[in-house]
Amino acid sequence: LAVVLSVGFSSCDKDDDDENSSGGSIVGYWEFREVDDAGYVVEAYRFYADGTYDMEGSEVSYSGYSDSWGENGVYSLSGRTLTLVCHESSDGYVSGPLTYTVKIDGNKLTLTDEDGYEDVYYKK
Repeated sequence: LAVVLSVGFSSCDKDDDDENSSGGSIVGYWEFREVDDAGYVVEAYRFYADGTYDMEGSEVSYSGYSDSWGENGVYSLSGRTLTLVCHESSDGYVSGPLTYTVKIDGNKLTLTDEDGYEDVYYKK
């Protein structure tokens, strides 16, 4: 009976690990692009193996408006939960930790925020 129960528990643990796995390494350069009739947005994260990250972004409208931003800080990835802690930003605003659910499929990184909004980044 003990052997049968231990097989059942180890099988459940493996399923949980697979479900929580992010599917690949987040380390590297990831870029998001969105283009519409008004203009475009480009945002890029670079995640380093030492647990730090940099982010930079820009927005340009066809009417002439443009903006750019950036930040850096530390990150942690536990299962499928990514936590970003900003240490410095281009606008001087440093928010509390942000968390995302992560899915990595080859060169595609999907970040889902707490409200369910998804952004898709591609590894460059």
